[in-house]
Amino acid sequence: MNKPNACFRDLYGVEVRINSKGLRDHEYSYSKPPDTYRILVLGDSITFGWGVPFEETYSKCLERKLNRDSSGIKYQVINTGVGNYSTRSEVDFLKKEGLKYDPDMIILGYFVNDAERITPAGNYFLNRHSYLYVYLWSKFNAVKARFSPGKDYSDYYLSLYSKGSKTRKAFEDAVSELISLAEEEKIPLLVVLIPDLHDLKSYPFEDIHDHVKGLFEDFTVVDLLSYFDENIESRSYWVSSEDAHHNNRAHGIIADGIYPAVAGLTK
Repeated sequence: MNKPNACFRDLYGVEVRINSKGLRDHEYSYSKPPDTYRILVLGDSITFGWGVPFEETYSKCLERKLNRDSSGIKYQVINTGVGNYSTRSEVDFLKKEGLKYDPDMIILGYFVNDAERITPAGNYFLNRHSYLYVYLWSKFNAVKARFSPGKDYSDYYLSLYSKGSKTRKAFEDAVSELISLAEEEKIPLLVVLIPDLHDLKSYPFEDIHDHVKGLFEDFTVVDLLSYFDENIESRSYWVSSEDAHHNNRAHGIIADGIYPAVAGLTK
């Protein structure tokens, strides 16, 4: 989880503030106000809004769209994204903390690296407590990936889902647990497949997207790949020329893509 009450003032020119419960969002009580529809968004650094102003993250864009079209209902879209979180981390957060918010809907913001095995954050004090460290580490990794020989990023991502791999098994177990939680708690679950932005024209992860859709076959799944124009330079969706995290333009596209499914599930 993010460090409660932390503040970093220049993350790609963006100020990041974390609330008292470790979320990049407003302060929320666990108890839900009357006439409120509460949506909990699970995700990693993309959902967190790495390099994106708070009000332009897809959670807040979606919240504005829902409230603009509401009739007497107040929508709260709570962003629980944390950098480096995997699906396993997100499910653990949901069990320990997320369900306390009494959500009416859960959105899973899935990205292709969410099958990674994440070493417990407690072993990385700097990663948990210094946004400067995370910022510099992301830039180092971007340069390293650009110039390192051998496997590229797509090979690595594909290897996470290879048959018989521990990462694939752990990911599928986390998905099964998330499905069970949603069914037990009777909470609608919307799964959003957020595309990697390196190569939109010859997208290398369509088979992985199809696999994830199959795991959630009884739930609403929105694959956002087609919402991004493959004829536009991919870097125009990046937070910077060396960092392929989704920028504010991309977050707006994500919110627009999610909105019809969310509106349909709330009726």
